[in-house]
Amino acid sequence: MKPISATLFHRLKSKMESETFKSLYRKRHSDFVRKRVLGFSDLLFLQLHRMSKSLSIELVKFFKLAQRPFCSKQAFSKARKKLKHEAFMELNRGYVLDYYGLQENLKKYLGTYSLVAVDGSLVQLPESEGVASFFGRWGNQTGQGMSMGRSSVVYDLLNGLNWSGGLFPLSQGETTVFALQYDWLKGTGIMDVREYLLFLFDRGYPGFDLFNNLEKDGHCFVARCRASFSRETRLFAESGKQEGAVTLYPTDYTTKKGEKRKSSTTQPIQLRIVHILLPSGQDEYLLTNTSLTREQLYEVYGLRWGVETYYGFLKEGLELENFSAKTVEGVLQDYHAALLLGNVASVLIDEAQQQLDEEQAKKDNKHQYKVNKNVALGLIRAPLMELLLGRIQNPETELEALRQILVKQKVAVVPNRKFPRHKQKRSRRKFHRNKISPL
Repeated sequence: MKPISATLFHRLKSKMESETFKSLYRKRHSDFVRKRVLGFSDLLFLQLHRMSKSLSIELVKFFKLAQRPFCSKQAFSKARKKLKHEAFMELNRGYVLDYYGLQENLKKYLGTYSLVAVDGSLVQLPESEGVASFFGRWGNQTGQGMSMGRSSVVYDLLNGLNWSGGLFPLSQGETTVFALQYDWLKGTGIMDVREYLLFLFDRGYPGFDLFNNLEKDGHCFVARCRASFSRETRLFAESGKQEGAVTLYPTDYTTKKGEKRKSSTTQPIQLRIVHILLPSGQDEYLLTNTSLTREQLYEVYGLRWGVETYYGFLKEGLELENFSAKTVEGVLQDYHAALLLGNVASVLIDEAQQQLDEEQAKKDNKHQYKVNKNVALGLIRAPLMELLLGRIQNPETELEALRQILVKQKVAVVPNRKFPRHKQKRSRRKFHRNKISPL
């Protein structure tokens, strides 16, 4: 399979340096007009690199690499106020569309379904009144609580790309947030380039309007639900059957803010419901509009775990919660820049994994191996900045050399290895801007 990372990178860089793109994503027409030490594309490059260390040191390293005069962190903070965070959302949208346009062998479940997982997660935010006022606070033992936001991602499980990510106030629930993302995605063209979308949802998402909208648009879904989700699901759970049909009816409901809402339709919908007994002894109930067998539904829902590990990749590898700003706009810039970097890194890692798989097919190893994502990410970031700044004359050669290095960063995949899941308490901050490491 021919690598496409070099072409994707060239298109991304060209857009970041485009005058048309700059005119769309600066706050005012008068911004970034005069030639300054820190230009529009420089801001994009810096934030795509992830400024996870001391801001002063990150700026010195950047300008030393660019071989240009330094600017102060105050100048950087002033310049980033002129940038719209939507710039990174648009860059990510273009990157995803380019990927699907160039990739010849897209991965699909059973050769048919594109698996799309939707999941939310709480994200620790920097402590400031502006940020806390906009996103909200999560209560803890201190009484005041911690600044937190609700992250939501729509993720292509098999191809490893984030279609849409958003950071929202805590007052907005997971279903409300996904409804906003779904409407946004319908206007991006991303869902149009994939056939037979199969959405996977955890227990926090099932709802009549969600199912009705997906079915109306011709999409498939598998959603885990509680036995108590509705009267129909409760009766099915009490019946002891392994599979059946349930009819869901539209109902009026009240939001968390006390607002009364009516369903968008008066027509009921009929779905399949399947009972699966997990190895832990826990009962799992799946609602779906597909004809997949019980075994396939169990398998496909198990693949949803990939979005959970993706959050681990974001929070641990990319240090998503290590923000370089204490303003709402700055936080959103950092968040969306991290998602874009995650997609760029995922394509490079996937190409290295394909080469590793080809090499393993010729050997008789005890275990299969996969590329270590966190190590790979650490190796990717420095060459990426050099490529963005034009310090490397031949990007294709550099990316090929980088791919050969990533192939060597492998770990064994031990089958049937499981670890108990421990929910972490949000009582301490992981990152402090006033205690950040300079190294």
